[in-house]
Amino acid sequence: FDILVNGEVLSTVSLTGKEATFYTIEYPIPDIMFNKKMTIRFQAKDNSVAGGVFDIRLLKAD
Repeated sequence: FDILVNGEVLSTVSLTGKEATFYTIEYPIPDIMFNKKMTIRFQAKDNSVAGGVFDIRLLKAD
């Protein structure tokens, strides 16, 4: 699946783990993609699913 920020691909993700596995992965958002208002979208590829999202945190870099 793809992770999109304001319609632009941030990352393409391929999870190959077992079912019912939780992942903690950080995806830094480049400054060029940052706006006051952002839309984050998890978009499945054709004939696949994106899976469930259980927690999202947006953190400011130091």
